[in-house]
Amino acid sequence: MIRKRKDPFFVQLGERIRVLRKGSGLTQERLAERADVSVNFIGNAERGESAASVKTLRRFAKALGVSLKDLFDFPDEDQGEILSRILALLKTKAWDVEELKGIENLIRIVSQR
Repeated sequence: MIRKRKDPFFVQLGERIRVLRKGSGLTQERLAERADVSVNFIGNAERGESAASVKTLRRFAKALGVSLKDLFDFPDEDQGEILSRILALLKTKAWDVEELKGIENLIRIVSQR
């Protein structure tokens, strides 16, 4: 089976929808109900495998309680790459709980600046 490469734009859009959905405390099922689409469509959209129409994106925004513009407020690409590298580094070692708490505290301190 030949896999088509996902369009990076749709992957970013899907990630943004997922972040907004989770931030709103919604399940995929609840978002699907509110936006009047199937749960499968939500999953495909969040993975960047489906291209939603503008009409559907407007329904997503309304269901999420955000503006249509907010759906396209992507974080900087560099930020995503850096986060991926940080996660990869964290996965290279079996951390004990105290080490992880220290890392968490460091992140908390830095994020407050």
